Amino acid sequence: MMIVGIDPGDYGAIAVLIAASDNPPAVYDQPVQGPRSKRLGADLREMDDLLLDILEDSENYDDGEVVIVIEKPIAIRGRYSAGTAIVTRHYKAWLHLAKKRKLDTMEVAPRTWQSRTHKNITGSTTKEKSIEYCRQRWGTATSVWREDACEAACIAAWAEIKLRRTK
Repeated sequence: MMIVGIDPGDYGAIAVLIAASDNPPAVYDQPVQGPRSKRLGADLREMDDLLLDILEDSENYDDGEVVIVIEKPIAIRGRYSAGTAIVTRHYKAWLHLAKKRKLDTMEVAPRTWQSRTHKNITGSTTKEKSIEYCRQRWGTATSVWREDACEAACIAAWAEIKLRRTK
């Protein structure tokens, strides 16, 4: 089974984890329009192309099953920001693409995946804990990942644990 963890953040990342494998997930930057420093939003065509490439790779695995896991955006009551609007657009774009491709999709709140993957992990921030989880699970190969990539990998790892329990 291939699990695609998606952090639809401002810049976002995608992690492709092969369930029950010791190999670190493949990670990708979320496709965005224009330079990454401008925060112009997701590039839907590039997102779809990336998803198609991932689906082609899935055919190389035993069951060819693919599950998409997307982190739900959170809004803080009484506070609106342009960043929240961008993240929500990214989230909706990934949901749309998964539905268009008829893929099994799971949505997960940040606190849900964090409560499982960050258990017994040291660090003062969520990003630090995500980076440390990846380092502990997959080793130094993850040291070059941005924190968004580590969070996407943690989202995929959470889904792997959850799906293992339900089978």
